[in-house]
Amino acid sequence: MKLLQLPRCLFGVHQRDRRHARHDGPVMRSHCTGCGKAMVKDVRGWHLDSATPDEAPTTSG
Repeated sequence: MKLLQLPRCLFGVHQRDRRHARHDGPVMRSHCTGCGKAMVKDVRGWHLDSATPDEAPTTSG
């Protein structure tokens, strides 16, 4: 986590981690560099993943 990004997260300005982005079907997934929350990229762009951990799709790796 980057400490300089963390205050931005408090205001809702999250930044995805480019190194850990992965393709997951029709969307891209990553996590925020500041707070570590799950992020997803779809037609709206990058945003926090609104799915709860129980609803999140599992990928066999």
